[in-house]
Amino acid sequence: RALVSYRPAVTSDFNNFRYDDLSNVNLYAGLRDESAGWELSVFAKNLFDDQKITSISPGNSTSGTAAGIYDSGYRVINSQVPREIGVTVSYAFGG
Repeated sequence: RALVSYRPAVTSDFNNFRYDDLSNVNLYAGLRDESAGWELSVFAKNLFDDQKITSISPGNSTSGTAAGIYDSGYRVINSQVPREIGVTVSYAFGG
């Protein structure tokens, strides 16, 4: 099976940032033998390793100190999780 999601590019006036279009493709496949009690699954999440910003803070991060407010000069972001590939194996003992 496959799961595909897409978000077109958009400009946020609130964050003063242009988000690129965003796509994500996840693939899943597996084999199962119910009579023998085992199952094998493989998966790939974010198959094309698309690394884009999904959200960004509207302003720089700040913190209060005894000397006053300190502006870090950096904005907080969230981004897509990098590509993940894996295998899952299960076996049912007894019965």
